Amino acid sequence: MPAQANPDQNPDQGQGQESAAIMGIQGAGLAGLLPLVLGYAVCSSTLLVANKWALELFPKANLLMFFQFFSSYAVVLVLSTFKIVECDPLEWGKIKSFLPVVFIFYAVLWSNLK
Repeated sequence: MPAQANPDQNPDQGQGQESAAIMGIQGAGLAGLLPLVLGYAVCSSTLLVANKWALELFPKANLLMFFQFFSSYAVVLVLSTFKIVECDPLEWGKIKSFLPVVFIFYAVLWSNLK
């Protein structure tokens, strides 16, 4: 007999658990999360050093960030075109709600490059 759905339960409630399972950290606690945090820290610090080095060779910070953002977009576009990754289509509602985050991210990166 199938289980009855609880009407008070959010149907998207299991989404976080599925994402955690995909990343391999569900039930692993700190041992599963620590490599992700350390990997992020290594990537972030490496990118800071790489950006400082890139600015020595190409001193236009705004144009450098444009090339970085555009190349990231192009890579995701190619990977999604060949069905290597799955991407949601751009929707104006999502773009509009996410724009403040983009501008804050840009400001933080720009201030670090100066």
